[in-house]
Amino acid sequence: MAYSHFSCYLNRIGGRLGKLKNEIHSEKSLGLWAFCLTLLLTLVFAAPSYSQQISLYFPQHNGLYLGLEKREITLGSSLTEEARNVILTMMAGPQTNLIPIFNSGEHLRQVYIDQAEIAYVDLAATAFRGMKGGVLQERLNMWSLVNSLCLNLEGIKAVEVLIGGQKVKTLFGHLDLSYPLYPDLSLVK
Repeated sequence: MAYSHFSCYLNRIGGRLGKLKNEIHSEKSLGLWAFCLTLLLTLVFAAPSYSQQISLYFPQHNGLYLGLEKREITLGSSLTEEARNVILTMMAGPQTNLIPIFNSGEHLRQVYIDQAEIAYVDLAATAFRGMKGGVLQERLNMWSLVNSLCLNLEGIKAVEVLIGGQKVKTLFGHLDLSYPLYPDLSLVK
């Protein structure tokens, strides 16, 4: 990612500034050193934020397919932070005539991504409380989340949903959620 290049760049600047410090012999050079140090600290602690257009998937009203909605999100400094931003954007609900997959409010407890590129999305028990649905609705809700994460973020191949930090067998009693789910483009129309 761009941050590794940024980090290498800062290391090179820091090395050059260290050499400059060793060569300081006058008060004028000391002022230059202070200026360069201030600039370096500003770059380190005020890292720029980048945004990117992503595709979010929400259930359509026909109850058969996922619809696509383009959004602009702020990228994070890590894949986990970016996944969190995608999920929080989804929790805000669709901006078009699509169906939200979560109750209103923030229900994300944590996101973990392992070495096998599986994202573990830990949701509060309130995320789906009171929501009902058959097998199609449960499938659309889950693949809305899975497709939105996997198809937008390189480094996430599958998603496993946890509720309250625990693995769950099912959401509404139809779909087996005890294993990671991979993207399914056949649900997108």
